[in-house]
Amino acid sequence: MNNRHSKNRLQFKITFYIVLLVALIINSVGWFLYFAARHYFDEELGKKLISIAHFAAESIEPDLLVYLKPGDENGEFYGSIQVQLQKFDANFNLTHSYLINPDFKMLVDSKQDGEIGSSVVHLQPHLLELQAALQGNARYTVLYQGNDNIYYKSAFAPLQTKDNTITAICCVDASPEFLQVLVKIKNSILFINSISFVIAVILSFFLAKSIVNPIRKLVTASERMSQGELTRPVEISSRDEIGYLGMVFNSMQEAIRLQHEKLQNRIEEKERLAYLGELSAAVAHEIRNPLNSIELYMGLLQRQINPPAEVASNIVKIHKEIQSLNAIVTSFLKFARQPELVLTKVLLSDLVQESLFLASKDLKEKDIEVRVNLGKKDVTLNADANQLKQALLNVILNAIQSMPQSGTLAINVHNIEENNFILLQISDTGCGISKDNLDKLFQPFFSTRNRGTGLGLAIVKNIVEAHHGIVFVDSEEKKGTTISLKLPMEKA
Repeated sequence: MNNRHSKNRLQFKITFYIVLLVALIINSVGWFLYFAARHYFDEELGKKLISIAHFAAESIEPDLLVYLKPGDENGEFYGSIQVQLQKFDANFNLTHSYLINPDFKMLVDSKQDGEIGSSVVHLQPHLLELQAALQGNARYTVLYQGNDNIYYKSAFAPLQTKDNTITAICCVDASPEFLQVLVKIKNSILFINSISFVIAVILSFFLAKSIVNPIRKLVTASERMSQGELTRPVEISSRDEIGYLGMVFNSMQEAIRLQHEKLQNRIEEKERLAYLGELSAAVAHEIRNPLNSIELYMGLLQRQINPPAEVASNIVKIHKEIQSLNAIVTSFLKFARQPELVLTKVLLSDLVQESLFLASKDLKEKDIEVRVNLGKKDVTLNADANQLKQALLNVILNAIQSMPQSGTLAINVHNIEENNFILLQISDTGCGISKDNLDKLFQPFFSTRNRGTGLGLAIVKNIVEAHHGIVFVDSEEKKGTTISLKLPMEKA
C-alpha cells in the first residue's frame, strides 16, 4: 500500500511541476506580450491623437479666439467653432474635444457643457503636457482613469498666430472604444492562459503516466527479483532512455539468473562431491584392511611353501595388483579428504623441478622432451608445498599418459602483475580431448582411459581451489592439451 502511495506521489509531483512550469512560461510570455502591446498601442494612439489635435488646431482661426469672453456662448463665432469640434468628434470617434486659453480655462466645448472662462478640472494631472503645448510642442498623456472608472487618453496641440503667439490649446480625448482593444487583448491572454492550463494538466498527466508506469513495472520486477523470481522480464515498449533502462534491467536479471544457476550447480556439485568423498573414504577404509591382510598372508604363504618359479611369478603379479589396488584406495582417500593446507613460502621453480624429478622415469621411458620457461623472475607462492607438488605431478603424469611415444611437454609461467597472480601452463603434444569431454574433465571418476580412477584431475582442482586459484583446460584433438593453473603470488 505504501509503495502504491509513493508511486502516486511521484506521478502527482511530475504532473504538478510540469503544469507549474507550463503555467509560468505561458503567463510570463502572455503578460510580456500584453504589456509590450499596451506600450506599443499607447504610443501609436498618442501619435494619432496628436495628429488629430494638430489637424483640428489648423482648421480654427487662432487670432479671433482672444476676443471670446464669458457670455459669447450663443454668438455666431463661438457656434461655428463648436460645430467644427463636434464634426471632429464624429469623424474621428472622439469622446470630447475643446479649446482652452493659455490660463487653461475653457474657451469652446464640443459638448456645450463648459462655459467660457470656466475651470477644466480633469486637466490638473496633465499640467506638464499643457506647459509643453504652451511652448509650441504637441503632447499626449498617459492612460488615466476618469470619474466614470473608464480609461481615457488625451492630446494637446497649440493654436499659434502668424507671429507665433499661442492663443489657445486644442484638446482631444480618445474614445473608450479605442482603448477597448487593450481590454480585448487582456481578456484574450486570460482565456489563452486558462485553455493552456487545462491542456497542460491533461498532457502532463499522460506524460507523467508514461514515465511512472514503466518505473512501476521496474519496481514490481525488482520486488519479484528480491523474492527470487528471475524468469519474468520487464515489458517496456518505449524506445527512449526508460526503455533502455528496462533493457539493461532485463540483461541484469538474466545475468543474475545465470549466476544463480551457476552458484546452485556449484553448491550441488560441492554437496555431491562431499557425499562422494564420504562414500569414497568409507569404501577405501573397508577395502584397505582386507587388502593389507591379503598382502600379509600372501607373503607368509610364499615363505612357507617355497613355490617353484612359475608359481612365484604369479605371486609377484598378485603383489603388483594388490599395490595397484592400494594406489587406487590412496587416490580415493586423497579425493575424500578436503585439503588442509600447511602454508609456507615456496619457490615455484622448486615445485616444478621436484615434480619433474618424480615423473622423470615415465618421461625417459616415452622419450618425451621437456621444455621449461619459468620467466626471468623466480616466483614465490604462499602454499602447501606437498599438496601443490602433488597437483603438478598429477597434471604432468596425465600429460605423459596422453602421449603414447615421444612428444613434447612444455611448462611456462606468466606473471599477471595487475592482479598479483601467476599463470602456470602445462602443455603436451598428445592425443587431445574432444569438445564433448572437456566439461567433464575435472569431474571425479571420469577418465578417457581404460585404466585409472578418474580422480587425478579432480584432486588437482580441489588442491588449486583450496589455494584460491583456478584451473582450466584448452585442448584440440590430435594436437595436444594445455592445462592452466592460475595461482595467487606471495604479496611483496
